[in-house]
Amino acid sequence: MSALQDSYTAFDLLMAGDADKAVAALARATGKLDIVLAADPELALAPVDVRVTTHDVIATPADVKRLRDLAEAALDDGRLQDARRLIAGMASEHVVSTVNIPLASYPAAIKQAAALIHADRTEEARATLETALATLVVQDTIVPLPLARAEALLALAQPLAETAQRNADETARLQRLLDDARLQIELAQALGYATRGDLDAVSDELDVIEDKTRGEASGQRLFDRIKALFMQANRRANTSPQP
Repeated sequence: MSALQDSYTAFDLLMAGDADKAVAALARATGKLDIVLAADPELALAPVDVRVTTHDVIATPADVKRLRDLAEAALDDGRLQDARRLIAGMASEHVVSTVNIPLASYPAAIKQAAALIHADRTEEARATLETALATLVVQDTIVPLPLARAEALLALAQPLAETAQRNADETARLQRLLDDARLQIELAQALGYATRGDLDAVSDELDVIEDKTRGEASGQRLFDRIKALFMQANRRANTSPQP
């Protein structure tokens, strides 16, 4: 982060016509990045900033499906903008955006900028530095909220499911937790997170848990497979092509 700030400082100094101080700022940035690379020569991206944006939709799976059907009909009619507006808010997720310095190209670019300043080619140096600052890499990680909520509900349900001879209140609470988890899984399916196969597998595994824990029966180690399925579904949500 400090190296990046020094780069911005150098750019501002170049714009102000203070070449000597700009070179000094670039030298500081270069030294700091050299230390980073010495510590981890294989590091390709150095994270310098993280931002989290949350999008959420208050809707039932049926509401989402209805809007999706309307959007698909609009697309079939060639009404692209109508379709875009219909599904514009159809997301329920945290987006974790990590800003990275590309270490394969960025250090070399600021060294080149410093060399150009020494050669009295300040305009070229400014353009080189401007290009380098525009090549920061932003990586987005998507956390689907329906899947996160379903996992949290099942984490609460697990101790109850594994309790032998539950009383009536415990059994009722377990059923509510499982019902709420199923609703979240259905919402994830309606919103198109992960693949249909992944989420169908999660839903099927929830059926098994419900069957095995019906009434006062307990179910040991029933949650291991569904945890693995959630991990797979979350991975798929992040490997889908992002615009």
